[in-house]
This record gives sequence, structure tokens and C-alpha cells, in this order.
Amino acid sequence: IETSIQANRFFGQMIPVFYLLDYRTGKYERITDSFAGYHTAASLNSGVQLMLNIVDTEHLRLYDQKIFPERLKILSGIEPKEHQNYIFSLNSTLTHRMGYTQDFLQRNCYISDETGNPLFSMGILINLNHYNDRYPIIQTVEKIGMGGVSGAPLKQRSTEVIRYLCQQSGHAFPVIGVGGIATAEDALEKLRAGASLVQVYTGFIYEGPTLAKEICKVLAEEVDYSHLQKNESTH
Repeated sequence: IETSIQANRFFGQMIPVFYLLDYRTGKYERITDSFAGYHTAASLNSGVQLMLNIVDTEHLRLYDQKIFPERLKILSGIEPKEHQNYIFSLNSTLTHRMGYTQDFLQRNCYISDETGNPLFSMGILINLNHYNDRYPIIQTVEKIGMGGVSGAPLKQRSTEVIRYLCQQSGHAFPVIGVGGIATAEDALEKLRAGASLVQVYTGFIYEGPTLAKEICKVLAEEVDYSHLQKNESTH
């Protein structure tokens, strides 16, 4: 029994909290675990008001005045049905029920109506204090700075960077194409820009494991691998 209790405490700290927030009611429709010392029921019953009460005041001001308006600006240039494919990240400080503070990483996407107004926020909350204590790499990432956007918003810019690197280097080294790959055509775009390999992350989450099969099938039919052979012959 004691082992089970310890395991529950351990995993209770490690497992990210998944949530679905309904902006129309200000209530959490789903939440998978307690966080910051508050039981799941408290979050479901109190909704946004509970979160507002425990978020660091300065973080809340920054979110209201800068971060959320910037997100809405990004989403305004995107088809509403595509909003759910854009992932946003945010570091927040929450006040634990016992009085001390905890750092959380929030990653979420928005589900909007046909006019582009967000209806739901779907995402995760990760207790960074737990990981900071156990994984030094997290401290390194914090010094560098957390990313803010992944997936489709990166597609065009990443392709431009790939093309620039390959042209300037004359394919002197392999370049991995990553950023906004959600279809086989997206992967082809990276390879045509000069990439030797492609990497999928956000697209894999939304499209599922069949995306890799689809990409491989198309690549086998359409890609010219001559520049890859050139790379091999020069090393």
C-alpha cells in the first residue's frame, strides 16, 4: 500500500494536466488531474475564476495586455477551421494552495467558431518545478528561452531558412527540414528547398502515425535524391 501511495504522489507530480476550457461559460469542461494543490473538482466548479486567483499578478497582466492580443492577431490571419492546428506556449507562476509558488508550462490551441472567435482552449499544464529538480536540461532550456509557436506558423519561414543554408553551403552538409510539416506535400517542399531529411512533430500529433507512411510513399515516387548522393560522395 505504501508503495502505491508513493507511486501516486510521484506520478501526480509528473503527469501533465490536460484540460478543455469553454470560453462561453468560463468553465473547464474536462481536466485530468489536480494542480497547484487544488483538486480537479475545484477547477471544474470554479472555472476561470480559480485560475485567475492563483496566477501571479504580473504574469496575468502580461497575458491580458500583450500575449493574448498577440495570439488573436496571429489567429486573425488564419482560417478559423485551422486555428486548432496552431500550438502556443506560455510559462506561468501559480500560487500553490499551501502558499508557495510553482512554475508551470502551458501549451494550448484554440477551437474557434466560423468567424474566428475562440470558443475553447485545449491544452496541457506541466509542473516545471518537478522537472527542474530532476532534469538539468530544463534549466538550460530556461536560459535559452522557451519557444512560443510550433506547427503551421513555422512552415514558410523554416523553408526559407533551409533554402538559404543549402544554397550558401552548396549542400556541404545535410540539413534536416522541420517546421510545419503536416502533409506529404509539406515534406516535399522542404526537400525541394534542399533538405536531406525531414522531421515531423506537431503534424504527427494531429495527423497520427499514418502521416509518416503517407510521406514515405510520396517521397519514394517523387523525390530526386541526386543531391543526397553528392553529399555522400564528398564525405
